[in-house]
Amino acid sequence: MTRSVFRTGKMAFLLTMAVLLMTLLTGTARATGEDTVQPAATVTPEPEATATPIPTPEVNDYPAIYRWLTDARMYDILPPGECKPEKPYRIGLDMIIMSQDYTREVAESAQEYAKELGMTVDVFDANFDANKSLSIAETIVANDYDGMFIYATDPALGPTISKMMKEAGIAAVGADTPMTRDDYYYGVPSVYAGYIAGKYMMDQAKAKNWDYKKTVAIFMDLSAFTACTMRLEGYKKALDEAYPDFPEENIVWYDAPYTLNEVIKSVSDQITAHPADNYFVMVSCSDEMTAGAARALEAAGYTPDTAMVSGQGGGVGPREELKKPGTLYASYTGYMPRCAGKLAVNYLCRILNGEEVPRYVQQWVTLLTKDTVDVYYPDNVEQCDAEAIRGMPMP
Repeated sequence: MTRSVFRTGKMAFLLTMAVLLMTLLTGTARATGEDTVQPAATVTPEPEATATPIPTPEVNDYPAIYRWLTDARMYDILPPGECKPEKPYRIGLDMIIMSQDYTREVAESAQEYAKELGMTVDVFDANFDANKSLSIAETIVANDYDGMFIYATDPALGPTISKMMKEAGIAAVGADTPMTRDDYYYGVPSVYAGYIAGKYMMDQAKAKNWDYKKTVAIFMDLSAFTACTMRLEGYKKALDEAYPDFPEENIVWYDAPYTLNEVIKSVSDQITAHPADNYFVMVSCSDEMTAGAARALEAAGYTPDTAMVSGQGGGVGPREELKKPGTLYASYTGYMPRCAGKLAVNYLCRILNGEEVPRYVQQWVTLLTKDTVDVYYPDNVEQCDAEAIRGMPMP
């Protein structure tokens, strides 16, 4: 086979690729559940985005920060018990977009839990617009909120919004994307998230007696976002452990598109260029990318006995897909969005109370397979206990 290791840096297109940030967590299927709040009722109407230009930050070392957090093992968990707010805090959520399952579930859960505690969370939809995200931050300052957390449309916004909140005396938490090293942050344990899904897939391949020398491993990256690449590094660790001498020329690692039809074409092209008896496809971020990879393999005649896909996020769509007979979906790492929403409120409540809390917290993730989906999502309802909203200990 032709050697095909691709590691393409595309940081120059970071702002254009801001739409991809949701791939840190999102799914594309329709959210369900008895407690689901309709988006119209969930989102606080926000002002029209102004023409405020995005400043060029003096420091924008998001990739270095993200790796440092993991390598230096900087994460910890929140104190036990329910937070008792000292007053009815008002929190603003600057959300990258509200039309995705994952973000919608995070926001709804945060609002519901805040209400239980006697607090308020107002949700502002940036709709994948970095200028609008910045405008929302300005609105949060102008309306004197007690705290805010942000799912940024662009990692470059971090230092600017951090400075804005500090000057206004507003407690701020970066979600998924760290703002600066000095700010509070919570997000996914990326290497671990990739590893647990990858290990399960490798175990399945061994059970099926795949000949690894006739197998191609496709790693679908979004290298503008360090978290996505680190998830693939977790998958690669699982591959290396299972097959220490896996042929390097059988590894395809490339920056993939993120919309369904583009992904189908992209993976079909890789299958044509790198024919094999078996395929692993490991997806770094998006449920839609995972779906496209599976459709491409199915169209090429591959079955669960000869090909497997694995992804990150675990919205409603992949959870249902994992349970279907004949699916190519082998494993998924579920990011537990309702737990993440509660975690954010718990975190900010304690910060605003002046409690001693970790500066960096990992949200809970879990391995989803055909055998575990209904354990964590009985009747498609996410199970989120008191421990989950404290954060996840370092694995």
